Amino acid sequence: VASETDFRRHIGHDLFGAIQSLGAVMDSTAELVSPAQSLAHALENMAIRRVDHVLIGRDGQPEGIITERDVPRLMLQHVDTASVTAGEVMSAPLQPVNLSVTVAEAAQQMDVSGLRHLVVVDDDGRLAGVVSQHRMLELLSVILMEEGRKWLAGQLDVVLETTGVGTWEFDHRREVMIRSVALNKVLNFGGDKREELLDDILLRIEPEDRPKIEAAFRVAPGTADGVFAVDYRVRDGEGRVRWFSSRGRVAERDDQGHPLRSAGVAVDIDVQKTAELDAKRSESHL
Repeated sequence: VASETDFRRHIGHDLFGAIQSLGAVMDSTAELVSPAQSLAHALENMAIRRVDHVLIGRDGQPEGIITERDVPRLMLQHVDTASVTAGEVMSAPLQPVNLSVTVAEAAQQMDVSGLRHLVVVDDDGRLAGVVSQHRMLELLSVILMEEGRKWLAGQLDVVLETTGVGTWEFDHRREVMIRSVALNKVLNFGGDKREELLDDILLRIEPEDRPKIEAAFRVAPGTADGVFAVDYRVRDGEGRVRWFSSRGRVAERDDQGHPLRSAGVAVDIDVQKTAELDAKRSESHL
């Protein structure tokens, strides 16, 4: 069995540096149960708040902790939860950390102490919150997945740009084309030209091909499947006319079935199309 503790110990403390602040993984709503209260009261507090621990202390000063791991032991000892106080069975003394420590330092402290919860105190030693191993790993996984997604997206853009392919989205309500970074580079546009009105795009397209593009984005999306494919000639950012092929479909509609957003790809087919047209001209002269 691999537990969260195993994962925390093996991934290394430095990785937790991805979490910028201890406050991001700290439960600041933690409450103190008086050590004079019964164990039954402490366990009820844990159940009501749906947490796996309860802090014991008074006057804002934490003194001990009872966690879900203590419950089986107390049951085996047949402890009378109504007569035993929380202070009698709590784990103490605590090894609190200051609010100023980093998440990596908190993870290291967990390793040294063998704890899954760390009590956080301010400079006056008063309770600031509790950091749990579970919350640390949960947030770390989200951060790592997001970093992985960004890395993959960056790698994909490189591949698409190299192969002359780019992705786009079209906002039908605004009639605005949103191009990916890769498509902008394929078209020799700067990063500040990611959005462009359809009317402005039509001005860059060769007059003979404009009706096809206008039909694709203004008419075809109204069909049942909303799928379209069109080849056309367009001037790029350097003013050079090149052949492109766009394939797309409606990705989102309103309640009446009108297209809201379409998505697709644009492929640079200039080399293939030019060769194809040259071959046809050669055949016509034979």
